[in-house]
Amino acid sequence: MSNIRRSARLQSRTADEDGYDSDENTAKYIESDESVTSESDSGEDEDQDDDDYMEGKKARQSRGVKRSGRAQSSTTATKRTRVKSSSKSRNTKNNSELRADQERYLEIMKEFKPTELYEILSTDPDIAVEDVLREYMETYKENRDEFLQTFINLLLNCCGAVTQVEKHDIRNNESSADTITEVQLAFQRQKIHEFHLVLSKDFKKKAKYPALYQNIEEFMSKFLEIADDMQLLYTEVPFGDDDSGEFTPLVTDLFTWISAFSVSKIRCFRYIATFILYCFEDYLTNYTVELERDYLSRLTKQLSMEQKKKRQNKSTITKISNSIEELTSKKRQTDILIDNISKIAFIHRFKDVDDSIRKMSVEHLTTWIINNPEKFLKVSYLKYYGWLMSDDSSVVRSQVLRSLPLIISGHNGHVTDNAAIRQFYERFKDILLEIAMKDIDMEVRLLAVQVLAEVSSLGYLEIQEIVMISSLIFDDKDVKISSHSKNSRFLAAVARFLSNVCKENVKNMLQSLESSDNVGGIPVKSLINIGYFMRLLSTALSYYLNQKHETNPSQKVHILFQAAEFLFPYFGSHISNICKLLIIDEGSSELAAIKNLNETFNQNSIDSYDNAKNTSTQLLVLPDNRNNIILYITVLNGLCHGGYESKVANKAVVYESVIPHIASLLSVLPVQSIDILGPILRIIEIFQYEEWINVGLEKDLIKIVEKIGKLLNELTLSTSPNDLTYNSFACAINKLSEFQISAIDNVWRNAITSIKFELKKFLDQHMPLSKKLDSKNFTELTRSLYENYINKLTLLGKNYPVEIENDLVEKIMNQFISRISNYSDLINKEFNEIVSFKLLTVIVTWHIHTWSALLRDEQGNDLRTTISERTVNTIAHVISALNDVIVSVPTEYANKSDLRDLIYFKWIASNSLIDIILAINMFVLNIPDSKTSWKLTFNKHLPKYLADNANKAFLEVFLLLEGLYADEFDLRLERMDDEDVNFNDLSDIELFQNNEKELLLFTIKLKALMKLDLLSSKVVSRISLNKDIIGPLFMKVIDNSIFETSDAPVIVPQHASRNLNPSNEQIVDTHNSLEEDNNNNTFPEMIKQSSEL
Repeated sequence: MSNIRRSARLQSRTADEDGYDSDENTAKYIESDESVTSESDSGEDEDQDDDDYMEGKKARQSRGVKRSGRAQSSTTATKRTRVKSSSKSRNTKNNSELRADQERYLEIMKEFKPTELYEILSTDPDIAVEDVLREYMETYKENRDEFLQTFINLLLNCCGAVTQVEKHDIRNNESSADTITEVQLAFQRQKIHEFHLVLSKDFKKKAKYPALYQNIEEFMSKFLEIADDMQLLYTEVPFGDDDSGEFTPLVTDLFTWISAFSVSKIRCFRYIATFILYCFEDYLTNYTVELERDYLSRLTKQLSMEQKKKRQNKSTITKISNSIEELTSKKRQTDILIDNISKIAFIHRFKDVDDSIRKMSVEHLTTWIINNPEKFLKVSYLKYYGWLMSDDSSVVRSQVLRSLPLIISGHNGHVTDNAAIRQFYERFKDILLEIAMKDIDMEVRLLAVQVLAEVSSLGYLEIQEIVMISSLIFDDKDVKISSHSKNSRFLAAVARFLSNVCKENVKNMLQSLESSDNVGGIPVKSLINIGYFMRLLSTALSYYLNQKHETNPSQKVHILFQAAEFLFPYFGSHISNICKLLIIDEGSSELAAIKNLNETFNQNSIDSYDNAKNTSTQLLVLPDNRNNIILYITVLNGLCHGGYESKVANKAVVYESVIPHIASLLSVLPVQSIDILGPILRIIEIFQYEEWINVGLEKDLIKIVEKIGKLLNELTLSTSPNDLTYNSFACAINKLSEFQISAIDNVWRNAITSIKFELKKFLDQHMPLSKKLDSKNFTELTRSLYENYINKLTLLGKNYPVEIENDLVEKIMNQFISRISNYSDLINKEFNEIVSFKLLTVIVTWHIHTWSALLRDEQGNDLRTTISERTVNTIAHVISALNDVIVSVPTEYANKSDLRDLIYFKWIASNSLIDIILAINMFVLNIPDSKTSWKLTFNKHLPKYLADNANKAFLEVFLLLEGLYADEFDLRLERMDDEDVNFNDLSDIELFQNNEKELLLFTIKLKALMKLDLLSSKVVSRISLNKDIIGPLFMKVIDNSIFETSDAPVIVPQHASRNLNPSNEQIVDTHNSLEEDNNNNTFPEMIKQSSEL
């Protein structure tokens, strides 16, 4: 018998070892699983095994927690050994042997002919599957063996087997296990496989049989329905007899053979068997409900009505009773089949070692619950979702979380509550919350938040848990609302959760009110929505900040602003009313009415979890103190930007809601605080002039600009990269300058004139040459000089001409710049945060702009313009003074901390000096040959650009930047013998937000000086010393190709850090960032032109 099974019974064709990959298909290795389940197979007594099963899953409940070191290392070592040994065995075959194996497999496939039914279902996407199924079902009545042979071979063909069974192999159901074992052995010897069913599902476009999965799915889904139509599914059992053990031969045959496949150690066999049984179950769970709802229920009512008639029609009653008996028998048998499939397939396969089978189990269990909630919407089935939420596979966890909202919403699409769902969430809520907070897969976290958003209205979550999930809306990384990244979609999901919570609580609060009229001119519903939303948001922010421990004020503003951007779709409609709340006078009757409304609400438990040290005892947060005003105005700023950044939002809704209130916001709010003024300026930044016209407030814009100009005069400015005041004014002024409205431009020109006058007055009164200043006075005067005058002129000079007279420039140089070298002992971190030489760059650049305009106007005209020698001489003085500054600061004997501060100061001065030199040279090179007098003037007054020791200062700056970057990525650099040892250890020094960017920018400037022959050979050779170590972008700078557009691949040194292997997108991003204006480089467009020098 054994010999027969190995030869005559099985028409097998096998291929040898190793993989096969054709142009059309993906070949797979099919492994034999020693155990087909991830847990014990004794799962039938499911309720008794709950605790045991959960014990086995505990290690997987915490997604971000590492396992113990010993166990992990042991497991890793075992896996490493296995991988190493298997790799050696696979590598024993050379390429020629592999090709021979593939050729033999192709020869086998040419000779192999699958069953006719498979060819029909796999090739035609438009085939009438139901007709094919009926024709095939007829063969069961005529020849049972042929029917089963075709069915089993169909399964084998779907699995990519070149093994088929004969009729005598399937004649006896008792030998089904032995037959499948023989098939399994032949299949394992085959080695090279193509699982066509899954390939056609997951890779439909590339699969050899793209129509296979959809046709097989329809075939199996309608299988039992057609069998019922042909009276092959149910037995006729006399009423009252026990039909629990009676099945038709077709059912017995199918379940015998499919069950044998479902416990195979071959994964694809288990997959297809489970798939078929689940398709059967899908049909049966729907059919049993239809029997009850559409037939039994109707016939039972009809029978009751007939029996209540005075003149009963016995034949009708008998006929109805017989129909009820027949349908009841069908329903009982259907329910038995449903239970049997659950026991045969689901109880075991939901914990299969193959995650695709576990995922499929979740998908179909969801279908059964939706089809027949009376039977399946119970804790005994819902618990499987809870267990699989802790699955190792993110694919399975994702499917569980996608399914849960479908179960909750049910047929009507509305969230429903019942005892089973409530018990499920009470039992598994902690796992769900942990996934949302900590899962390593962002997509899984996103789905968990979506589930929580669905159940938020059912009251399953405590207020502490609501705050915890709401805090996920805050992210210290930049996430764009218009992006489709996982981070962006995650924040959008949290925003929806927060909205659902607010909506539910506001609805409950409105029910407790007797009147819903307007309060203070604001609809009560909107007022409560805003107040509760702000309360929840501020509490969630406090929770987030407590978890982070260290967050600077600017980060707090940023994360709150970003959160509000994502909340626009849900709270954008309240923008106008938020503005109204902000501008209500403190002593007005409207505000009193709003506070009275707030008093009507009882203290909510949210306060017990409020870590913000907020002393308010009210549920609604109102803008009645400085902190709350900052909260409101920051959220308003974020909502407005969110409306403009969103691709689907209507911008008109935003500008029509907020522009009418901007003037009042500036008048009523305490805008002397930049935390309040900054967001208002950023709101102004987003609007175009046409939008001011659309709301009819273009005239009010002039008054608003005048108000901003007065505020600029009153406030102090710092040029720190994170300074909110400077950045807010810069963005607003830049936007307003784009309007090109003369009345607006005049406001800023007048501001420049006023600041220049005050600057001259300050220098004469506080810093005359005759006055000797001590160190303390010099530092204080320097701070005042910059914050009140120089920084403001630098800011305005980016958009408007800063026409500073030569006399005033000379005053700045003589009475301040030239004195710095006398106070080099004051140069420290604090001093460096104050000082900047960008104004000098601005002054020179505007002079060049004026001269260029004169040359353009002269073309085609007979004008004879001359250049002011006094102005050129003043520029020469500026260059000379900057040279003296960088040369006179000593660094030879400084310790590491002092060295950092001194060279950082040199970096500040060097940037401005190099920018000025490049700008002047670019202009001189473009002077027409006919303007000989201009060229002679520059040659006379600017014979030399750099001092003798300026190259040494530049090299020190370069070494600092190079060392900071190398230390960030742990690179070992080559060094010259005379370099300071302190450059080897800069680990505790943080000067820049982006070390790479600053290194590249400064190197580009040095390369430009090199083209002007202003850089010494020592500096030239030194900056190229580590080009192979630092990385591809630096190499492109050294090779003068940084601004070239090329599709050629970037060659990265093998010994470079893994962090120095950027993608093409990263290179483009960094390249683009070099071209952007930034706080450290006022006019980087000069740098881009350096290749022309």
